Amino acid sequence: MKSLAWRAAAALWIAVAASAANAAGAAERNARFVLDLEVDTRDRWQRGAEHADGRARQTWHLSATLRTDGQAIAFNRLDTATMLHPVAHVAHRYLDFQAFSACDPKLKASTDERIDGELHDAQGAAPYAVTTQGEGRASGGALMALCMQMNFVLDTATDTLHSAGNVPLPEMTVASVREERGRPARRSTVALQPPPEVMQWVGRQLQRMPKSGAASTELPLLRDRLHAGGGTYEGTAQVRVRWSFEAK
Repeated sequence: MKSLAWRAAAALWIAVAASAANAAGAAERNARFVLDLEVDTRDRWQRGAEHADGRARQTWHLSATLRTDGQAIAFNRLDTATMLHPVAHVAHRYLDFQAFSACDPKLKASTDERIDGELHDAQGAAPYAVTTQGEGRASGGALMALCMQMNFVLDTATDTLHSAGNVPLPEMTVASVREERGRPARRSTVALQPPPEVMQWVGRQLQRMPKSGAASTELPLLRDRLHAGGGTYEGTAQVRVRWSFEAK
């Protein structure tokens, strides 16, 4: 443990020394990060004669401005290997970009979801439907938190962007209506968030990426999104993500 701590301290010392040497020529720079995510899901739950089928489409748009002080350092602080094995003469190639309180965050999300099912009670089959549609709402505090959570490291030698793999999409809310036989419609506000399996995959794409790009995949859904309880559940998600990181 002491050896690891010493290496990290040595890396930091090298970075500080290099930053001091290059400070006179460094200048602040801004870049705009944009992320667009589309998720289409289909799933089914069944318990004997009871069942539910769901389909949904979510779209997310996120953007924020990040800033660097322009001082390149010798290691990538998001890559443990470069921190624990510093080399004094290596080129200072890494720029640290962080969001700030005035990062001009933009966040937009929408969903179109429908669940059709049938439960059984003493009176027999009881069909129901749940419709969740509209644009999500996020609090001002959530947007401010977004500014403080985003950070990237740019490798200027390879034009590669690095992140910790976290996708700071705050939980949003949207209107939902449940209709059942013989009962008045029930309206509520529910959370809007991509499935966790999707967020984990997106995070892996963003750990090391070109400054602009796209990726897509099909993922199995493992957690019961229909919230019926018991029985069997299966689902899939079609995922498409695009991103860009451009100097302003």
